[in-house]
Amino acid sequence: MVSTSIQQRFAAQVSSTPDAVAVSAPQDGTTLTYRELDGRANRLAHRLIGLGVRPGDPVAVLMERSVEVVVALLAVVKTGAAYLPLHSAYPLARMQQITDRAGAPVLLTDAALRSRGLPRAGEVVEPATDPAVAAAPATDPG
Repeated sequence: MVSTSIQQRFAAQVSSTPDAVAVSAPQDGTTLTYRELDGRANRLAHRLIGLGVRPGDPVAVLMERSVEVVVALLAVVKTGAAYLPLHSAYPLARMQQITDRAGAPVLLTDAALRSRGLPRAGEVVEPATDPAVAAAPATDPG
C-alpha cells in the first residue's frame, strides 16, 4: 500500500478533474471547481506563510459553514500548519483561552463572525476580502 499525503491526493484530483465541482454550498449556491479551490487555497497558504506561519503552527479558524471554510482548511494543510477549530457558539472568553493556550499566530474568520467579536490573535485574516490574499500567487506553496 502506497501512502500519500492529503496534499498529494488533492493535487492528483486537481490534475485529473480540474473543472469538476469540488465543493458547493447549497445555502448560497456557491460552487468551486477543483482548479478554483486549489488556486484559492494556494493564495491563502501564501498569505499565511507571509504572515510567518510555519509547519506545525496552530492556525485558528472561526468561520461559518461555507466554501470559504473549505478553502481555509485546505490552505492550512498546504502550509503544514495545524488548524485550530473554534465554534461560533463558544463564549468569547473561551475562544480567547483556546487561542492563547495554543499560541495561534493567525485567526481566519469571515465577515459575519468578525462583526460579533473575535478573540485576540497576532493577525486576523478574512480570506474572502483580504486584498493580500487576492494578490498572492495561485501556485502551490510547497
